[in-house]
Amino acid sequence: NGLPPLAVVNEDKRAARAALGLPKDVALVGNIGRLHPQKSPEFLLDVAERIPEVTFVLAGDGPETGAIRDAVRSRGLNIIMPGRLEGENVTRLLRSLDLFLFPSRFEGFGRALVEALSEGVRVIAHDIPVTHEVMGEHGDFLPLDADRWAEKIRQRLAEPADAAAYEARISRAQSFSLNAMVENY
Repeated sequence: NGLPPLAVVNEDKRAARAALGLPKDVALVGNIGRLHPQKSPEFLLDVAERIPEVTFVLAGDGPETGAIRDAVRSRGLNIIMPGRLEGENVTRLLRSLDLFLFPSRFEGFGRALVEALSEGVRVIAHDIPVTHEVMGEHGDFLPLDADRWAEKIRQRLAEPADAAAYEARISRAQSFSLNAMVENY
């Protein structure tokens, strides 16, 4: 599979957060995608409930949008829901995150994983075959256990940035570029 590159944005993390109206000086973790049972957005609510000190961003829309918004309000969760993002705002959101969370129950490929890796974002993903195929050794794989995800999020946020790992994630994403696909074909 080959994907086109994300829209180019010449902003650092702080500027990307400002452009999206996101908090600038907090740990920010999240996901972008269709709000659908396949993507397990309700699972992220359970994780957020366990770590209220961390701000979550759940971007996208879909059949679960209303139910997820209602649950966020009724449970008092620290979750920002900016709705559907496109173009440069997808790049901005990924650049804004300290961790990308991918709890999908199943996937055919995992485009959002490649996009997150292309921005060098650390990823925690559901332990399913496609996440291993896409990320290789460049992420964490966990079962859908909210306690374990909360623990791993805390652990990853406490670690210092690793420039070599950042570059390795970007390099991994480049193996899914359109040019790589054409060359392999």
